[in-house]
Amino acid sequence: MLQGQRDLATVGRMLLSDLVPLVNAQQGVIYRMERQESAGLALLSAYADDEQDGHPQRVKIGEGLVGQCALEKRSMLISDLPDRIVPIRSALFQASPRDVIVLPVLFEAASRRSSNSPP
Repeated sequence: MLQGQRDLATVGRMLLSDLVPLVNAQQGVIYRMERQESAGLALLSAYADDEQDGHPQRVKIGEGLVGQCALEKRSMLISDLPDRIVPIRSALFQASPRDVIVLPVLFEAASRRSSNSPP
């Protein structure tokens, strides 16, 4: 489905459009690794995100759950969330999520580069 796609924003939207319903979620965001001196993560695509109270545009590596997931390259499941969290909104209601899952998406080229790099 994603073969031949060159625009990362389009790939992000397509991925979220399939992934969010597949895992029975109501919201989703994808961050991409920036290739600058001050490497961090930039918001690439969002699914049902709230612009006003939504997710940050940039996250530093190691900052928060998203940044920590990028640093460690491992998934995290968080349950029993606090009351003050980005809500899931619709025209009919607003609700707090029950669970949050943070997943790293690794590409073969990136993993090959890091496995061949000297320690």
